[in-house]
Amino acid sequence: MRGLFLKLSFRMKLALVFVITLILSAVSVGFYSFHSARKIVRRDQRKTLAEITNLIIMNIDGRVGSLTRQMQQAAGSELMQSYAKQLPARASPELKEYYEAMENALGFVHAVYVVKNRALYVPTEDESVAISATDYSVLWSSAENAQSNTVWQGAQAPLHLINETSTGRQENVIRAVQGIRESPDGPLDALLVLELKAQEFDNLLFSNRASLAYQYRMIFDQNMQLMAANRRFDDETLGKIVEEYTHGERRFTVSTPHADFYVQGQYDGLTGWSVFSAQEVMSTFPSSQELIELIVQFVLVSSLLASFSVVILSWTITRPVKSLSRAMKSFEQGDYSVRLNPKGSDEMGQLMQSFNFMADEIDQLINQVLRVSLAQREAEIMALEAQINPHFLYNTLDSIQWMLIKENQFEIAQVIVSLGKIFRYSIDRDKRLVPLVNEVEYAEHYLNIQKYRLDDRLLYSVRLPHDLHACLVPRLILQPLIENAIAHGADDSSVVTVDVVARQENDLLAIEVRDDGKGMSEERLAQVKEMIEDDRFSSHLGLRNVHRRLRLQFGDPYGISIVSADNKGCSVTVRVPLFTEERDGKMLNKDKLLLIGQSES
Repeated sequence: MRGLFLKLSFRMKLALVFVITLILSAVSVGFYSFHSARKIVRRDQRKTLAEITNLIIMNIDGRVGSLTRQMQQAAGSELMQSYAKQLPARASPELKEYYEAMENALGFVHAVYVVKNRALYVPTEDESVAISATDYSVLWSSAENAQSNTVWQGAQAPLHLINETSTGRQENVIRAVQGIRESPDGPLDALLVLELKAQEFDNLLFSNRASLAYQYRMIFDQNMQLMAANRRFDDETLGKIVEEYTHGERRFTVSTPHADFYVQGQYDGLTGWSVFSAQEVMSTFPSSQELIELIVQFVLVSSLLASFSVVILSWTITRPVKSLSRAMKSFEQGDYSVRLNPKGSDEMGQLMQSFNFMADEIDQLINQVLRVSLAQREAEIMALEAQINPHFLYNTLDSIQWMLIKENQFEIAQVIVSLGKIFRYSIDRDKRLVPLVNEVEYAEHYLNIQKYRLDDRLLYSVRLPHDLHACLVPRLILQPLIENAIAHGADDSSVVTVDVVARQENDLLAIEVRDDGKGMSEERLAQVKEMIEDDRFSSHLGLRNVHRRLRLQFGDPYGISIVSADNKGCSVTVRVPLFTEERDGKMLNKDKLLLIGQSES
């Protein structure tokens, strides 16, 4: 076989090699195309499954939000609060009418109770129903812990059986608990308990138009108890799904005796529930067999046509191959001036033209890279030279300070010292976050300069808890607030007092800058709040700059808050996360204060 191959002409050898290569390439392309198509289709199907899961959660959140608002509105009504205080007295006719309207508006209701003293009360009924001490304790403690929020407890056994079935029991209900208080911070008077039927959330699963008939969609509560489903798996498969999900998996595959299923799980942060969508793996690419047959046909036809074309055209390749090879060898050795002279416009001629074009482009790129490299080196030299200027200015200020000391101008020298430290702090940009004590020290230098300018018309104090010294804050956030307090706190003749106070608010660090100046009206305060949120305004640039930096770095709810009134001064508070390193750290919980700076003279 080898001897026969050696006896063939070069053109036949080339044609044979090309044909075999084309066939193998076509087969490889077909195989790769099939697997790529299957991968893309399944990926899109999984993406659709994730979108469906997210849409279901949005529907759940919308419905839960609506029910929550209705319960909070009912618990806050005067009729319900009066009824809760007067229990076990009977409900008024107005409350009965209100209760019936509320029950009709809530949807698939199993029951709505008012719970007090271990008893269930229904305003439209005269008799109460006692409940166990355990159930009462769980309900009451959950409402106390939630304060004024509504607690969704997920799938629960009904507190009282209504319309018992032949088996003597009822299906689980979905329970929500809302405390009834006279005020948001007041004690609990009673509980408003809503028990919904599972159909309430079954409808959310069936109403999804984007879903497919062969998909499974399920809702589990915070205890991973099944609440609602359009189709049910067997208990063993449900157990596998819950096990994978509790181990942290959100996208996974489970096997059943009949088929494998791709499962998408997602947690609902509003309710604490989890939503699952599952689809049979094979159903994600139902036309795979037809695609295989189509690819095989395409490979066979393409291979035959390509082989015929190669045999006819192979002889046109051998002639210019050597010249092309020599040119590429010269180019490889660094002779970028070599060019070919194509004598035809066929494929080899075009290949030679492409080679010439490539050689021109590479030659230009080499020259361009060389120019860029020289420009970059020059820019680095200029940047190094530019670094000398700030340090030169700082050294000049230091020289001026000593000249003033020699002339016994100690107050002005002290102002120069403060100015120099402010300048050094401003040009030191090694870190985005600095210890709070450094930022306060920078603010004090600024206050010293303003004190020298305003003399007795400026009084100030700075209070910083000792254990907050190491807390990290963005640079240059206090000076604009202090400048604003001095500029807007008083007119040209009055005295203004500026207080800077740092404190801890739970897991937040709050720094308040307040003055006792003329303050602002409600209309002006609203305008200022709008200005710091909107880049279209040109005033209050310092406040807006600080607010925008805090929002961009930490997000909502961090930033600036402003409180003011006419002739009652103004208070501007900065709130940032409380941490001591440039990553999440342990929050401080100390209350010892240290007076680090005060001036009233």
